[in-house]
Amino acid sequence: MSQQITPETWLLIGAGGCLVGLVLIAVGLWRRRKGDDPHCRKCDYNLTGLPEPRCPECGVEITEKLIRYGTRYRRPTYALVGLILLALAAIPIYHGVGRINWYTHYPSSWVARDMLQAATFNKAYGELDRRIKAGRHRSVARALIHSTDTRPLDSRWYTLLAQAGGPEAETYFEDVLQSSDPEAGRGAALGLEQGGGRWAVPILIRALDNPMLRDVDEECNSISIADHVAYLTTADGKAYTIRPGDTKPADLDEGSWQLVQDGFRESARWPDEHHAHRALHSMMWRFGLKGRMQNLAVDGRFNIDAEIERLKAWWAKHGEAFMQGKPVPSPELITLMYLS
Repeated sequence: MSQQITPETWLLIGAGGCLVGLVLIAVGLWRRRKGDDPHCRKCDYNLTGLPEPRCPECGVEITEKLIRYGTRYRRPTYALVGLILLALAAIPIYHGVGRINWYTHYPSSWVARDMLQAATFNKAYGELDRRIKAGRHRSVARALIHSTDTRPLDSRWYTLLAQAGGPEAETYFEDVLQSSDPEAGRGAALGLEQGGGRWAVPILIRALDNPMLRDVDEECNSISIADHVAYLTTADGKAYTIRPGDTKPADLDEGSWQLVQDGFRESARWPDEHHAHRALHSMMWRFGLKGRMQNLAVDGRFNIDAEIERLKAWWAKHGEAFMQGKPVPSPELITLMYLS
């Protein structure tokens, strides 16, 4: 039975038992009057057979207003039953208190502050995520925003805020993505990518104008040009595998050879990207608007500025319909890859 009843229910049963027990104890100890014997209102002396209208105990002159009728007595049985109930109520209270997860009842502001500590981050993240799924979006968003003024934060912090959404969250993301703090902007863009809805798309599109969110992947840039390879098939069907430093095959025309060499020079550096653009690419796929891949090993040229202008033109034409959930053509955003 204990496995079928929640800890909160056990606690409620115990609290109810305590309340009934306290009431019975109060009733049992409260002295009620019974009978018609007159008593002094001041000292409760029995005035039966009094020869004169004066209380022999306290000396007050007796009038009708100073007389109470009936003898006071207690009901110890009630008090005893109440004590027994109190003792029994301790069992479900102990059972409930020992098993209840008190963290789920903490104010959201307390839990949000726990996300600022590495030791409690995962626990707080899980609890706030549960509250969002339970429909407590606004309280979680407010708690997260007011929990700290520190930036940047873990991207999962931004993801939770994006999942909570609401006007306050939208304003917060707008401010961060338009700020001059690139690390906070990257975290916010990634958070919107993971947890944002359609409301996040116009915020990210406006963020495309922030040069602080433009980035070059240093790890990809560290790839040695010697690791590159080009696969070339000419019009007459001949296939070539060319690596940097190779000599020109005798039967390959100069124009094709020069094109391969230009490609090596351009692919030696990973093209500039924009964090808001990368987030939008992932979000568009989520809404069924698939993009396309560009292999830098084949074509190292990629113009992020042209890509952004193309995206803005798409938004100007289809943005309103997109926000209303209507069918729109895909902007076919490009994501970069390197396969040699």
